[in-house]
Amino acid sequence: MDLRDRLVSGIGGGLLGGVVFALVLQAAGRIDSVALLVADESTALGWTTLLVITGVLGLVYGLTFGRLPHTWLRGAGYGLAHGVIWWILGVLLIMPLWVGYPIGTFGEATWFNLLGYVLYGLVTGLVTAAVAQRGSQEAPTSPEAATEDRRERADADA
Repeated sequence: MDLRDRLVSGIGGGLLGGVVFALVLQAAGRIDSVALLVADESTALGWTTLLVITGVLGLVYGLTFGRLPHTWLRGAGYGLAHGVIWWILGVLLIMPLWVGYPIGTFGEATWFNLLGYVLYGLVTGLVTAAVAQRGSQEAPTSPEAATEDRRERADADA
C-alpha cells in the first residue's frame, strides 16, 4: 500500500472503529467521561472527543502498522495489538494523568474501555486489510508500475 492508502485506511478505520467504541461506552453509560479530557461532561462532547482521538490513532495505525503486509488475519492481529497498546497508554496512563486520577486504577470503566479499544483496533485493522486486499487485486498498468509494486512489497517485507 502506498502512503495515501495507509493514511486513508487508517483514518477511515479509526473513525469506524471509534463509532463502535463509542457505542460500547454509550451502552455502558460511560461516554460522558471521555469529555473530561476537554474539561466537560456531555454525551455529544464525549462522542466528538472519542472520534477525534480514534481518527488520530487511526492515522498512527496507518503510519506504523499500515506498512506491514495485511491479510485479513494479520490485519485483525495488528489491529488488536494496536487497540491493546492504546488501552494501556490511554486508559491506564494518559487519561489519569490528564484528569488527575490515580494511574493504573482498574475498575468497571477500565474493562469497558478495554472492550472498546479491542473492538476499535479490530475494526481499524480489518479496514486496512480490506484496502490492502483491494490494492493487491489491481493489476499494474505498465512494466514500470509492476517494478515499482515489487519494490514496495520488498520494502514492506524488510
